[in-house]
Amino acid sequence: MQISPLTIYAIQAIQAIRKAGPLTSDEIARRLDISLPYAKKATHMLQRAGLIKSVKRAGYAVVRRPSLLQVAQATEGILPDQAGDTPEMSRLRRRVRGLVRKALQVSAGKL
Repeated sequence: MQISPLTIYAIQAIQAIRKAGPLTSDEIARRLDISLPYAKKATHMLQRAGLIKSVKRAGYAVVRRPSLLQVAQATEGILPDQAGDTPEMSRLRRRVRGLVRKALQVSAGKL
């Protein structure tokens, strides 16, 4: 399984925010040497997953220390089990999460 560049950028963005404090998408793009659209997409997905939050006039701050799996779930579109899932859907989701864990070679590593 391959991890997308977006996931790598999101991991790096979380690390940069934790190290430097709140950062804007522009600052993240400059620090990581990536395009602004990629930085905006990564921060949007991380915010939607509840891993970072917008801080007024400061940029983004980390809400909680996420695992690599949580970042991958946010950026790769791997959702946790949902209330309406059939048993087959739940098995498929667990299998995909297992593959992502294996690809990241961590079980509960925190950023």
